Amino acid sequence: NPTIYDPSIFETDPQTGVEAALSDFDAQFTTQAFWQKTDRPQNINTAAFPFVPVELTQDLGQVDLQVQKKTATGTVFTARSQTIYDDNNRGFGRNLPSDWFQALEAEARVPLLRGRGVAINRLPIILARMRTDVSLAEFEQSVRTLMRDLEFTYWDLN
Repeated sequence: NPTIYDPSIFETDPQTGVEAALSDFDAQFTTQAFWQKTDRPQNINTAAFPFVPVELTQDLGQVDLQVQKKTATGTVFTARSQTIYDDNNRGFGRNLPSDWFQALEAEARVPLLRGRGVAINRLPIILARMRTDVSLAEFEQSVRTLMRDLEFTYWDLN
C-alpha cells in the first residue's frame, strides 16, 4: 500500500532519485598525498667526482588538490594545485638543500558532440522526477480508492 512517505523516498533515493541525478552537478574535491624517503648507495668514482656523495638521501613529497564542477551545458571546470617538496644531499651547485615547486592550473572542457547541451544533461533529472511524480499519482489514486470504498461501505450499511 502506498504511504505519504513514498514520494519523498523516491525523491531522495541515492541510486535513482532526483537528488542522485542532481549530484552530477555538485563540485567534487579530490586530494592525493605522496611521500618517499630514499637512502640508496650510488656507484660513483669519488676520485673523479669528489663533490658527489656516495649515498643518496632524499625526502620527496607531493600533494595534489583538485576541484571540479560540471555545468548544465556539459562544460567541466577544473582548478588544480600541485606542490612538490624535494630535499636531498645532491647539493653540488645548489644554494639550499631543499626545493619547493608549486603549479596552479585552471581548465575548462567543453564537449563538442557527446554530452553537450542542457537537454541532454538534465535528462536524468527529468526521468528521476517522473518516477517521483508516478509515486505521487499512485498515492493520490490510493487515497481516492480508499475514499470510494469508504463511501460504498457506508451506503451498504443502510
